[in-house]
Amino acid sequence: MMVEAYGDSLSKRLEPVITNDTVKAIVLDIRGNPGGSDNTYSRFLDKVIKEALKQNVVVGRVYSPFNLNYFHLTNDSIKKNPAISFKVDVATLKKPDMYYISYPDFTFAVPDLNSFSFDGRIYVLQDRYIYSSASNLSNLAKLSNQLVSIGETPDLVGGLQTNPSVLQLPHSKLIFRIEPQIDFTSCKTAADIFQNNVEHPVNYSIDELYLRVTTNEDILGQSFLLKHDPMFGKVLELEGLR
Repeated sequence: MMVEAYGDSLSKRLEPVITNDTVKAIVLDIRGNPGGSDNTYSRFLDKVIKEALKQNVVVGRVYSPFNLNYFHLTNDSIKKNPAISFKVDVATLKKPDMYYISYPDFTFAVPDLNSFSFDGRIYVLQDRYIYSSASNLSNLAKLSNQLVSIGETPDLVGGLQTNPSVLQLPHSKLIFRIEPQIDFTSCKTAADIFQNNVEHPVNYSIDELYLRVTTNEDILGQSFLLKHDPMFGKVLELEGLR
């Protein structure tokens, strides 16, 4: 999970390592991470990146009475707000009707004044099961030469999201959550809304998947990573160690 406090914890655990040893690269393993808060990774990245990670963001929300009420909007307030419009210069969906919000130079992470002395690459290992802010972290790799994504591309919609709407069915009283917005940033086709294209694709073979679920070894332990993990093997290859 991407819990905000974890970002601070990771920074505190890493600081003495970077201070006392020579660290050439950092590996963030987010495989299977369902996401949570974008502040989790930003609090950590602020300490290790050399350049700010930002871009012009465009998100869309369904133009419905529910959303207008939920986000405290009216037709007039949309027309008067320069950041909100019904047309944008990116590919969108034909249906449903949506309104769009633009965030110029939206900042995901910016170097901290007390950042660590680190100049290496930051590798993000991902599988097809990441979602929400975990997927968003991987997607940031395209904005930075320092951040590198490795692994499988998820088949879930990614990009910048917001707090989910919580709804209840009237008769069964079943409560469910639904994501109210889609990230259309830099979309050239409707398919680009998935917003996650891994830079170095690495897929598990059947034998590798079988080994991961049957081995008695710690799959996050040094021995297994070095000998049997194809994604970690790609890190070693890119670092010139294999």
